[in-house]
Amino acid sequence: MLRETLGIILAQASMEERAVCEAMLTTGGTQEMIAQQLGTTWKSVERRLSRVRRRAEKLAAAGVIMVPSVSSAVTR
Repeated sequence: MLRETLGIILAQASMEERAVCEAMLTTGGTQEMIAQQLGTTWKSVERRLSRVRRRAEKLAAAGVIMVPSVSSAVTR
């Protein structure tokens, strides 16, 4: 369910926004580490993540996605 939700959120994302999200998911690094990995600035990473968050909030408000609870995201 989480992968499907992420797919919906990223469907309209730019290549750069997707790259930042992928780096966060695979490395779990800080914005500074991801910026270094992608050859950009931490501020650019921050802006891209902000756009993705806003998109997710709009989709949730429209009822397109459900925001998962933290407990449902934890694998037991």
